[in-house]
Amino acid sequence: GSPAVGRKVYEAAAANLTPVTLELGGKCPAIVGKGASLAQVCESLVFGKLLNAGQTCIGVERIYVHQDVAAELARLLVERFDDLRAGADPAAAAGPITMPSQVRIIDQHVADAKAAGGRVLAGGAPTQGQVVQPTLLTDVPEDCAAVAEETFGPTLVLRAVRDMDEAVALTNASRYHLGASVYGKANAEHVARRIRSGMVSVNSVLAFAVVPTVPFGGVGDSGFGRIHGE
Repeated sequence: GSPAVGRKVYEAAAANLTPVTLELGGKCPAIVGKGASLAQVCESLVFGKLLNAGQTCIGVERIYVHQDVAAELARLLVERFDDLRAGADPAAAAGPITMPSQVRIIDQHVADAKAAGGRVLAGGAPTQGQVVQPTLLTDVPEDCAAVAEETFGPTLVLRAVRDMDEAVALTNASRYHLGASVYGKANAEHVARRIRSGMVSVNSVLAFAVVPTVPFGGVGDSGFGRIHGE
């Protein structure tokens, strides 16, 4: 659930000293270094974004990519996004949004991003009912809802950074700290260890969720406590 709902559950549980595990919202980042294999990164990010049409607490919502490879990664992502279509039919690459109320949030995040100077690199077609098309955004200010708040839909924000220090700083500035991914070579694990997050995968996406012996949970406004392994 959301941090607001989590606080209500926690308050109610406190009356009887009932222990709780809270797994709340996420705004999971992917950090891409200049040594990463961009073709593989692209496929990984598209899967991490469009699984369940983006309705995944640990789905990728923002990308921080080294400026030296940002243009190439953007090109690859645009090519993939242009080949993808959301719909309610079996041939669609992504399905509808489950809750009508979430559609309004997704549309508002995109509209706010565009109003603040953000650009649509791919997708962005008008929403039809509960079908939201995969959308790739860039040049979105960090204080926009599309970057700062959980969107829970098939939208992705890409930002070029000067180095991994900037990527880590922007990642850790969020109030959400659930999952994250780091792509690179020699320094990828070092970068991963600097991220404030409940879980981080290296050169993969969502890997921590599919290994049952690995703990799952967040910190900050993403909650506390762990399920699965120790």
